[in-house]
Amino acid sequence: SVTKEGEEVAAHKDIHYEGQTLYFPELKTQAAEKQTGSQKITAENEITIVDKVTYQNLIPGEEYTIKGILMDRSTGAPLLLEETEIKAETTFTPEKAAGTAEVEFTFQAGSLKNKELVVFEKLYINGAVLAAHEDLNAESQTVHINKPQSPQEEQPQQPASPSEPSKSVKTGDAADILPPVLLLILSLAVLITAARKKLG
Repeated sequence: SVTKEGEEVAAHKDIHYEGQTLYFPELKTQAAEKQTGSQKITAENEITIVDKVTYQNLIPGEEYTIKGILMDRSTGAPLLLEETEIKAETTFTPEKAAGTAEVEFTFQAGSLKNKELVVFEKLYINGAVLAAHEDLNAESQTVHINKPQSPQEEQPQQPASPSEPSKSVKTGDAADILPPVLLLILSLAVLITAARKKLG
């Protein structure tokens, strides 16, 4: 608006004019394992995590790049495998101001066990950062990695065998009463034989 002596002499006020429009991009992400679509992953070899990025307020026809990195939730630092950070990126040109793009992270997960990984993403245009989604506590950005158990770990421990109950003698159980009876008869026979020899 241009004024002279307190009166407006010219103005440019067009809510739809692109040259006057500023865009403030927004990002939301959802991370999951590519094959299963789950955030809980059991892995011993190579896996791929797909981060689905939902964006708003981009300029259609402009080229953008999303760059991501995997973070170790327990340390708050980038995940390192063989001293290397796990990064990925994708470049796209949106047809509309709102839409989605996917970033894929492929890596060997065999050495990971009980790890929580969080995906951090940044949106770039011409090398400049426009927006970021970096929250260690965001469950939508977090995947849980577990290593398969070995057969020894999977096999449940056999419960200790209970001690055998003592065998009680039942009335009329000849198998249990016979040995003591025979021993008693034998002892009596020996005593009688000894007494006869002594008397004789």
